Amino acid sequence: MPRSTRHSKLETRSGRATLPKRKAPYFAKVAKGLQLGYYRGSAGGTWIARRYVGSGRYETDAVGMADDTVDADSVKVLIYFQAIEAARGWGERRRLADAGVTHKGSYKVSDAVRDYMDEIRAEKSPSAVKNIEYAFNVVLPELGDLEVETLTYSRLTKWRNDLATRAKRVRKKRNATKQPTRANA
Repeated sequence: MPRSTRHSKLETRSGRATLPKRKAPYFAKVAKGLQLGYYRGSAGGTWIARRYVGSGRYETDAVGMADDTVDADSVKVLIYFQAIEAARGWGERRRLADAGVTHKGSYKVSDAVRDYMDEIRAEKSPSAVKNIEYAFNVVLPELGDLEVETLTYSRLTKWRNDLATRAKRVRKKRNATKQPTRANA
């Protein structure tokens, strides 16, 4: 675990209370190209992560509220050292997204299916790929637009149970435009 960066004015509530209000945040170096900022507003402070992207440009994002007026809960309200860890996590996620290892922005079920199908096409036979595509054609109409992070066990269980009670799909003729079904027995 990397050593925590020390900054006497930002570490404590009393230290941050002595900082004059200004438009620009106060920054402390966390790692090379990564800084943690503190912006003191009228209703409390905000922790801001800032990452150098080159050519004098920075990318910033708020990582949480400061514990100036409310005790820290480690989720939305953070102490200085928790904010450092949140900034490091944010910086690492951004670095991986820039390297193409992870997906930028929202990641939907349809994106996950597309990535999975790209892997399957490289490894399996065309007939196996076709069978998997048929299976995903059932999933995508209802779950394709959902973000992967919002999927829950109860949502998937409800979808599965609804699928089990629907009319059964049967083979369609080559020139059919609509998927035929038959009633459940």
